[in-house]
Amino acid sequence: MDIERDMFGNVEPAHPRAMSHYRSFFCLLPPPKLAQELEHRAERWARPRGVRRVTTADRLHISLNRLPDGELTAPELLDDAIEVGAAMHRASFDLCFDVMEAWNGPKDDSGRRQFAVVLKCSTPPRGAEDLYRDLRKEMTRYGLPVGPLKFEPHITVWYQHGRFESKRLSQPIRFRADRFWLVHSITGARRLEHIASWPLKF
Repeated sequence: MDIERDMFGNVEPAHPRAMSHYRSFFCLLPPPKLAQELEHRAERWARPRGVRRVTTADRLHISLNRLPDGELTAPELLDDAIEVGAAMHRASFDLCFDVMEAWNGPKDDSGRRQFAVVLKCSTPPRGAEDLYRDLRKEMTRYGLPVGPLKFEPHITVWYQHGRFESKRLSQPIRFRADRFWLVHSITGARRLEHIASWPLKF
C-alpha cells in the first residue's frame, strides 16, 4: 500500500452542495497526461452547448464506492477503509470509454435540475466489475454503506441543464487501470486529496 498526503481530483455530487461538503471514496484515476487530454477534449465538446466549466484534469476519476458523506470523515472509518483497500487482490484491466450520455444530477441553487455529462463503457470490463464487487463485499463486512449491485464505470466531464441523446465517441478514451485509490473530495476544492492507493496485480 502507498500512502499519499497530497491534493488531487473530483467526485460527482449526488446531493445538493450544502449536503456534500466532504466525501471520501475509492476510485480509479486516469493517467495524468490522459486526464489533461480529456479535459481539453471536454472543453471542445462543451463549448457549443454553452458550458464554460468542465471537470479539470486533477478532478477526473471513476468512482467505485464511497464512505458516508459529512463535514469530516471519522478517523475510524478511514482506518476501516484502508483495511478494506489492502484486502483487495485483483489483476489490472483495460478501460474503454466510448459513449457520452447525460444522467440525472443534483438541482442547482435555483432549483433547476442539472444533468451530469458522463463518459461510459459500452462494454464494462469484467475486471472493473470484480473489483467493485470485492470492495462492496468487504465494506459490508466492516459495516460500511455500499453502492448498488450494478456497477457502471463512468467519468463525469461536466454538468449542464438539459439532456441530449446518447452518442458514441469517434475516438474512445482508453487506459489500463493498474492501481486504485482512496481519496477525499471537498466541495469547491480544485483537487482530490490522496489518502492511500493499492496496485492491481494478482
